[in-house]
Amino acid sequence: MKGYRYSGLRVRLEAVLDLRDVSAMVLPSGALTRDDLSLPRSIAYAARRRAVEAMLVPSASLVGDTLILFLDLRRAGSVVDVIRTLDPNLGGA
Repeated sequence: MKGYRYSGLRVRLEAVLDLRDVSAMVLPSGALTRDDLSLPRSIAYAARRRAVEAMLVPSASLVGDTLILFLDLRRAGSVVDVIRTLDPNLGGA
């Protein structure tokens, strides 16, 4: 985990694509958490083309959810504040 930073954020966004319920999208269970990244990349590409600021997706670990921010597409009324950070050093020196 060396080289990674975990951050707690406070966000207020205007355009978020919520993909946590894959059954609503007629996708098979696990379609967004498999090793094959072609479907998630296609969805992200389509979201960016529609100027979505973020996607809320199931975590690959299946524990909780992940917010993917497209900071370059952030709208004027949206806010992203870092409220805490953690720099784990789990891989040794």
